[in-house]
Amino acid sequence: MRTKAWRGWLRVTAGVMLLLLAATAAIAQDEQGSGFFRKGTIDGTLDGMTEAEFKAAFPEYFPVQGSGVASPADIPDIFGPGAVLSVGNVYMKVTNFGIFGNPWTNVSSDPSAQWPGASGIEYLNLAGLAVGAVNPMATDPNAIRRVSSLTEWRPPTLDPEDKMYRAYDGILNGARLFNDDDDKYTRDEGLYRAGDARIDEDFLDGRDNDLDGSIDEDYGALGQQTITCVVRDDTPQAIAASAAEKHVPLGLEVQQMAWAYSIPGFTEFNVVQYTIFNRSGHVLDSLFVGGLVDMDCGPATASSYWQDDRDLAGFPSSVLPYMTPTDGSDLRLQGPSMRMSDTPPGIPEDSSLCTHYNVRINGFSVVDDDGDLGRTTGIPTFLLVDHSIDPLGVTGPSQVGFRAFRSYTGSTPYMGGGGPRTDQERYEFMSGAAGTNIGEDGLINQVMSDEKGDFQSWWSCGPWFSVPENGSIQVTVAFTVAPGNKELAFGFAADYGALVADRFSGGSGALLSKYPSLANAFTVQVANAGVYEQRIWPLLTNGHGRETPVHPSAGEGSITAEDCRDQVPRTVTFAGPVDWFDFDCDFCTGAYNSETKLGLFHHTWNAESPPPNPNLNVAAQYNYADNASRIAAAGDNQVTVAWDNLSEVTPDPKSNRLDFRGYRVWKAANWQRPVGSAGPSDADWSLLGEFRQFHEYNFDSTSGLWVLQQRNYSKSSPTATDSVCPKVYVPN
Repeated sequence: MRTKAWRGWLRVTAGVMLLLLAATAAIAQDEQGSGFFRKGTIDGTLDGMTEAEFKAAFPEYFPVQGSGVASPADIPDIFGPGAVLSVGNVYMKVTNFGIFGNPWTNVSSDPSAQWPGASGIEYLNLAGLAVGAVNPMATDPNAIRRVSSLTEWRPPTLDPEDKMYRAYDGILNGARLFNDDDDKYTRDEGLYRAGDARIDEDFLDGRDNDLDGSIDEDYGALGQQTITCVVRDDTPQAIAASAAEKHVPLGLEVQQMAWAYSIPGFTEFNVVQYTIFNRSGHVLDSLFVGGLVDMDCGPATASSYWQDDRDLAGFPSSVLPYMTPTDGSDLRLQGPSMRMSDTPPGIPEDSSLCTHYNVRINGFSVVDDDGDLGRTTGIPTFLLVDHSIDPLGVTGPSQVGFRAFRSYTGSTPYMGGGGPRTDQERYEFMSGAAGTNIGEDGLINQVMSDEKGDFQSWWSCGPWFSVPENGSIQVTVAFTVAPGNKELAFGFAADYGALVADRFSGGSGALLSKYPSLANAFTVQVANAGVYEQRIWPLLTNGHGRETPVHPSAGEGSITAEDCRDQVPRTVTFAGPVDWFDFDCDFCTGAYNSETKLGLFHHTWNAESPPPNPNLNVAAQYNYADNASRIAAAGDNQVTVAWDNLSEVTPDPKSNRLDFRGYRVWKAANWQRPVGSAGPSDADWSLLGEFRQFHEYNFDSTSGLWVLQQRNYSKSSPTATDSVCPKVYVPN
């Protein structure tokens, strides 16, 4: 009971903090240079632009004065207060301009990626998206291999609908893995059959993507803060923009979703997921995804704080085992009770099929050289968390990992190992033709530099071959910060080598305890791996370990294939049902329950959620319920805060329970904004009041209604983890 109460209060507290942050917003001073950007290191495209040059390059956003043309303030969303993930400890800006981070400090005081919270200590300049591919239809040799990167991504149109959207896990119409609008497929589409439920099919972007007449009526939000947008590489603005090299689009559309968590253990990272669609009208070949990452460590008020960073290429890349929980929370274990007489050959009847699985961490980091007198105490890390795979390695990579990587100081020329500055160089790097810096184990093996400076990195993954028109692939990355310093990080390679050689005392558990950055990355990967659970779903496997659904498309006839456990090949026909194959030879994917004869659903990013923030209002006169008797009135030397009951009526997305327990109201008194700070730190807040709800609603599956339940409160002595509100015994 105490845990659930804390979860509810935590989310409401975050909401009040966000509100007060917005109310006290101010423009931070820019002490980092006279240019338009924080520093002139944004690839070759925008390197060293002045404000005037920037405005000339993007005329659609800066109309000539007196032209009578209004400029949409939210396209692109880089001006003033923008979309910032702020419910966790990493305060990070997200844009619809091809990057996350905030290099445009002269037009926005938003944090780029500060940690912890509103500390004023930055750990990121920017991370940009790049997608390269071969256009087999191109007749111009210069258009065959092109890369769309950074600000070559633009909102699809200048319409007000093409902006940034906010949501959270459990929001109305955005419940993840739930058919919010109860619609179904009306005909066979790909692997889905007519009559299958359409779930989370309408991406949150202000458009009617599923053409059912409704907008954003069934999407899947994640975390306690979700920010979404759509960008394309073929807009008139992207094509017409002036740059050192003319932009040749590939015809790509990207649905971008970024999210953050406020729950314990998940607050030190933010996630960004790209779903990349081929809208070119033809097949694209040899598609790669990657981008520039420029991590900088130091106080935002310090001049050129990025000049004394140290390179941590490959830290904390590793492969570590994860023991599958035996408490029933993850059914991928597939113990004896789930196999009955269907025990695969060679497996003892009393053993489980998936006692553990390997967690692969693909990442790289940067660290401040001297810690800035104890102010810069973290290590930022960029992680490649997940991407689309083909277990056979025919249409795409067979496992998640980098294709190519290089880390360098900003002044290093491309031929000397520096960053690419033309599409030819970008594609050459992303394809691995210029060297990969990836070892036989699939992990980064570039030697760390022994110099300090302004380090940047380029990375790539892929390739995906023959991506059809309207086909898509997905890539998920994360940005994390964890406590650490260079002395600690420099010892990781030796310790991990000792672990692989079975010479590290304490095993992987001791390694995770010693390196917070590793523990942070491990948490991200385990969260992404999620759990297998019993759930009604359109597509579920029909056997242990069978992870890949196979069904021919219309006109294809039949497909004959053989997997790791077949004695003879199997044939799947267009007229028959979807069949499943075990192509990765792994029982930990494609989990199945022989007892129920049902496949198990793979629930990625499986996490509880505190109740969402209520909608707050601190206006002097505001009727928040269209009720004249409920106006939040003004008064001398006071602020009246009003909120709705959204927190009380939103079920937890994991347990499906209405687990709200109470509100807490906090205040930051006598606080003055330090230069470079995004807002008050946790220590600046004091608790004003607490309001507890002494009842609970549970969902009755028989009646389909939420039923008020009586609760019993014990008379036991409070503990140190109890609420500051005293326990009260309520009879009956």
